[in-house]
Amino acid sequence: MRTMMMAKIEQQLNDPEAADRAFQRWQRDRALDKALREGLERESFPREGGPVARWYVLRVKRRTEERVAEAVDKLGLTRWVPIEMVNAKHRRHGGSRIVERPIFEGFVFVELVGNAYAWLFLLGIQGVQSILGSEHGPMPVDRRKMSDLMKMVDAGVFDGKKGARDRAKALIANDFPVGCSVTIASGPFEYLNAVVDGYAPNRHVRAMVNLFGRQCAVDLSIDQIKRLV
Repeated sequence: MRTMMMAKIEQQLNDPEAADRAFQRWQRDRALDKALREGLERESFPREGGPVARWYVLRVKRRTEERVAEAVDKLGLTRWVPIEMVNAKHRRHGGSRIVERPIFEGFVFVELVGNAYAWLFLLGIQGVQSILGSEHGPMPVDRRKMSDLMKMVDAGVFDGKKGARDRAKALIANDFPVGCSVTIASGPFEYLNAVVDGYAPNRHVRAMVNLFGRQCAVDLSIDQIKRLV
């Protein structure tokens, strides 16, 4: 490798035209880099009256989520890296301590107006491996799915400190919050409407049903009910 490099340098020294072509390539690369950076600043970020920003997902190397998020912050973009508190065991000393850990290890969510400039710049961040999408390019996350995912995180569905029962309850609470109206799809109260009033064990909700003018509390499986829009 060293011999090849020395031969190339000697060729450029002995051939002024080759040296000039190498200098022009260097200038072109610098100009391209500058254009990409200026283009990102000019076109990639959402502006009033411009394209609507969408959520995209960066696949990053594990344990680089925070560093990538800080780099995204410097671009002035909105990013989302939810964390959880977990009880981590110390391998050497045998003890344990509470530490922060990304809920979705290896991923960073970024909100921006996507274009070629943005992809090149984001892929240039150290630690970023790819942008989730298809063979046609990066694909945004469906807005409703992104909203549901954020609600689930806020509800503690992925919280490592909660037990399986608490996580299941949090998931049910996200789909059927207290006060929401549902219709009963099966069972003795089929076709009646009800209002969720609380939660019961074994994936059940406690709902208030109007029976003959009286409000009665009944326990219903989540498979028996459908949420009314």
